[in-house]
Amino acid sequence: MSSSPVRRVLIAKGFGVLVGSSGADALRLFEHHGHSLDLIVIDVTLPNTSGIEALNRIRATGSELPALLSSGYSVELISSDSPEFFA
Repeated sequence: MSSSPVRRVLIAKGFGVLVGSSGADALRLFEHHGHSLDLIVIDVTLPNTSGIEALNRIRATGSELPALLSSGYSVELISSDSPEFFA
């Protein structure tokens, strides 16, 4: 998401943006900054730890922080892994 349109729009609207390149990065960012986050935007197909797995781990901490899952794949291809996120 480092040069993505989503990042540019959020910054233009005054939001601070933290960027990671893997699910492990997302988990580290949440661990260090979760208390100050307003929203998680995460790609479903991140390397190493998927975005879905990272979000499952974040949810396991009790966090109910809103999340936006992003993917270039159709919802039918990815929703079978974690249907609770695609209801």
